[in-house]
Parts: sequence; structure tokens; C-alpha cells
Amino acid sequence: MTSNMLEWADAPEGETKLTFVEKERRVKDIMKDSIVNAENPVVCFSRGKKSLVLLHLLKQNCDSALNVLHIDTTVEFELYIEKMQKLWQFNLLRERRG
Repeated sequence: MTSNMLEWADAPEGETKLTFVEKERRVKDIMKDSIVNAENPVVCFSRGKKSLVLLHLLKQNCDSALNVLHIDTTVEFELYIEKMQKLWQFNLLRERRG
């Protein structure tokens, strides 16, 4: 397996390997379909690496405004969340806990 080929566990017969670019394209298509077909889509944002990457990909690939839910446990830095909201212009929905 070359470095740019990744295994795809649920691949149809005859299509067992996808390049990174092909996987990325599929993920983008799934994200667009999910946002477009949802009645009121909301993305959860924990401020972690994975949710930051997801939010970044959605911002790059979806034309509609995003509703982003952040559950504030008072542990996170509030200025970081507000900076991200202003930078990426999403609708910030907050639930305060703790």
C-alpha cells in the first residue's frame, strides 16, 4: 500500500482502496448532503481538535450559515469561543453548565 492510499473497510467489491483525495471528496459530499437535507442542522463544538477540524471542513464546504452548539462547562476559555464565532461567522448557541 502506498502512502497516499487508504483502506476502505466497507468498499463495494472491486473498489477496495481510495486515495486521500477521493476520501476527502466523499466526506465533503456527505457533509453537504447532511446540512442541506437537515431541517435545522446544529454542529456541536467542544473546542477539541476533532470538533475544530469538523467545524473548519463544514465552513469550507457548506454555503449555509451554521448553528454551532457549545456546552459551556465554565472550564473552557470564553474568549476563544467568541473569537472563533466572529472569525467563522456561525450562529453560536450556548448551554451553560456547572
